[in-house]
Amino acid sequence: MVKRLTLFVLLLGAVTTIGCMAWFGRAPDGGEGWFFLLRLAVGIISPYAIVAIFTVMFRRHTQANIVLLIAAVGLTASSVFLLLDSFVLHAGPQSGLIFLVLPILHLLALIPFVLIALVFEYRKRDSSGVGDDQAQPPGS
Repeated sequence: MVKRLTLFVLLLGAVTTIGCMAWFGRAPDGGEGWFFLLRLAVGIISPYAIVAIFTVMFRRHTQANIVLLIAAVGLTASSVFLLLDSFVLHAGPQSGLIFLVLPILHLLALIPFVLIALVFEYRKRDSSGVGDDQAQPPGS
C-alpha cells in the first residue's frame, strides 16, 4: 500500500512538474524553445525516477518505503512551490534558471532520505534470523 502510494505521488509530481515546465517555459513566439525544454525534462524527472527505482527495489521493510514516501511528497511539493514562486509570484527575467537549479536541489535533498531508507532496508538482523519488523516480544 505504501509502495503504491509512493509511486502515485511520484507520478503526480512528475506530471505536474513537466506540465508546469511546459506551460511556464513556452517560448513567446512558439518556436525553438520546445527542444531545449525536452532536454531539461530529463534532468527535472531524474529525482522522481531515482525515488521510484528505490521504491520498487525495497521490499523487506515498510520503514524504508515510508521514508521514500516522505521524500516523494517533499519532491512534489517543493517542485510545484518553487516553479509557482519563480514564474507566478516572483516572475523575472532569471526565472528560467529554476529549470537548471531544481534537479540539483532535489538530488542534494534526496541524499539523506535515500541513505536512511538504505539503512532501514539493509539493517542487520538479530541472531534468530527474524528481522526487527517481525521480532517476537520478550518472554514468548
